[in-house]
Amino acid sequence: MKQGKTEKAVFAKLSTEKVELSVADDVMDFVRSIPFDTSYIRQALKMVEQGTNDAERVYKEIVEKEKQLKDFQAKANELGIKDEVNKAKNVLSNLKQMKMAFRDMSKNGKAAVAALKAI
Repeated sequence: MKQGKTEKAVFAKLSTEKVELSVADDVMDFVRSIPFDTSYIRQALKMVEQGTNDAERVYKEIVEKEKQLKDFQAKANELGIKDEVNKAKNVLSNLKQMKMAFRDMSKNGKAAVAALKAI
């Protein structure tokens, strides 16, 4: 029996649809085969939260030490102790860099915690 143009077009379209459905089924089977164990996410979340909390704590300590050092620097300046004033300037400069680093660690840690919680 000879197939007409319409019939051939229908069979060709159905053949393509069948292949596309087969590929979709293969993809779904593959996705289902991937084990999704959230224990590593919980472990990472715990570690990141602890690191973030530590960074925040150290940041606050640095801010307090910075205030104390500024007071010391002012007193040393009043007393005319130039060497101590210069030492305080150097330490203060280092503290400012550390403060920025721990502030950034805290900020990035909070973003990482939010991302892990969203999983």
